[in-house]
Amino acid sequence: MKSTILSSYFFLSVIFFAVVPVLSEPLYVSLCASTSQDANVCLMLLKSDSRVTSATNYDELSKYILELAVKDSMLAQNYIVNQASIHPSDEAIRQCAQYFYPRAIELFKNALSKFQKDPQGAKNDIQGSGFESGLCVKALQEEGKKDPSIQLRNNQIFVLSEVAFLSVNHLT
Repeated sequence: MKSTILSSYFFLSVIFFAVVPVLSEPLYVSLCASTSQDANVCLMLLKSDSRVTSATNYDELSKYILELAVKDSMLAQNYIVNQASIHPSDEAIRQCAQYFYPRAIELFKNALSKFQKDPQGAKNDIQGSGFESGLCVKALQEEGKKDPSIQLRNNQIFVLSEVAFLSVNHLT
């Protein structure tokens, strides 16, 4: 009788521990599911950083997403600066390279430096970053420019700003 009860407990505990990891999804996956933009773009961006995918709390996740946003914004700016040198008379690309992206990077860095002590201020900065990438989109649209590479980068920065905002929002 005792061995039957013990084996039943053992069997149930094995089932419990086998099922629990399947039931809990990584934080970044649930965060991407709550974005208003394409969740697949969000997943693709966040999966590129193993620190993001292994984060176990929103403090870590926010830090890693903001660091990724700074890095990816700088890469996008480098691309746009290169395009501005190729097309020096293109005012919209010049504005993106010289004004909108430097400001977006600065705001992401500000958010990174203060998200733990001032989450609301960090959220304001993150929203500003998304706004700056939106200004780049608007400038390009007003000039009738359709550069798919710049559009892709702008969209990625917007998605990163949205998911960073959502992550930091969990700290408030």
